[in-house]
Parts: sequence; structure tokens; C-alpha cells
Amino acid sequence: MQRRWTRRVRHVEAASARQPSSPASLHAALREATRREQRSVDRLLSTLDLAIIEDYRTFLCIHHAALGGLSNKWREADRPDFEGLLECLRSDLLTLDHPVEHIVTTPHAMALSLRTWGIGYVIRASRSGCRLRRGQVPAGFAASYLNYTPQIAWPQFLVQLEQGARAYQPHGLEQIVRGARTALSGFTAAANNYLAERKPGSIRDDSAELISRDS
Repeated sequence: MQRRWTRRVRHVEAASARQPSSPASLHAALREATRREQRSVDRLLSTLDLAIIEDYRTFLCIHHAALGGLSNKWREADRPDFEGLLECLRSDLLTLDHPVEHIVTTPHAMALSLRTWGIGYVIRASRSGCRLRRGQVPAGFAASYLNYTPQIAWPQFLVQLEQGARAYQPHGLEQIVRGARTALSGFTAAANNYLAERKPGSIRDDSAELISRDS
């Protein structure tokens, strides 16, 4: 396991030295570098049936905990969108009779780090998964979170991401990947916690420890 991960890190470092020359190639490199961790998150969330209100609440709680836990690591340009997402989550959960605590989002020193791009990438990429699952949610369920349209569109973000990585050659991609792994670790931990509360013996994913080593 460790040898395989070491080879993977070296692959990312080699890719960062090349610095992809377009938003599409940078996106592909970042997606490939985090494929395993993203699949782990997807596998955990796929156990939830969003047509069942208890599962839908759990899905929203996972996203609320993950976004809130990362709130001091957001890129400042992402803050309006991500605060909007948190507000939608609070509103939906309140409507579904599951109020959650208001999270005060405060910048941290990491807000100046290139890793914030990786965190923003994961949160924004999760919108694609939300759109795919929107049709599973009954019409009577509050769904402002799933319906939210970010101020920064996905193609626009990818252009900004490429520009940010290029400004920090030769290690831009490596740092962005580290940030993405931090975000995926947050989603994995939140999913594990809520799924364990939902039913004893729920699936546990040991990738959270692996991902968090480099956060």
C-alpha cells in the first residue's frame, strides 16, 4: 500500500514539473491525481437513497459538515459561493426539521495558500454530482442546495485554476492536489461520521487516514 502511494506521489510531482498548458489538461491531471479518493467519497454517498427523507437529511448533513469544516481554508474568491451553499444547506435542513448550527466562516493563513485552489476544485466539482442526483429527490423536499447556481461558473473556475497554477511553477499542481486531498478527506470523514450514526456497522473507509497525512 505504501509503495503504491509513493509511486503515485512521484507521478503527481512529475506532472507538476510539466505544468499542464490548458484548463482542460490541468483539470485532467488533477482529476487523475485524486481519482482514488474521489471514488471513495462517491462510494460512501452512493449508499444514500435521496428519495428517503432520512437519507436525504444525512446527505445534506454530510455536505454541511464538510463545507463547514473547510471554511477556514477557502480561497477568498470562492467565499461568496461557498457561504451561499452553507446558507442553502441550513435552510433546507431547517425546512426538513433538522436545524443545524450556524457556522461562522473565518479566513485562515491557509487562505493565502495555493492549496485553496484544490479545496475549491473539490467543492465545485461536487456540484456536478449534486446535479446528477437532483432527479432522485422528491418534489416535496427542500432542495435549494442542489439547485444553487454558483456565481463563478465551472468553466470560469477552471480558467482561474490554470492561471493560479501557472503563477506558481514548478510546484503548482502538487500544491493544488494536496488541497484537493484535504477537501476529500473532509468529505470522507463527514460521510463516515454520519453514516455510522445512521446505522450501526455502516461502511468505513480507511482512505481518510491516508488522505489526511498530507493535509
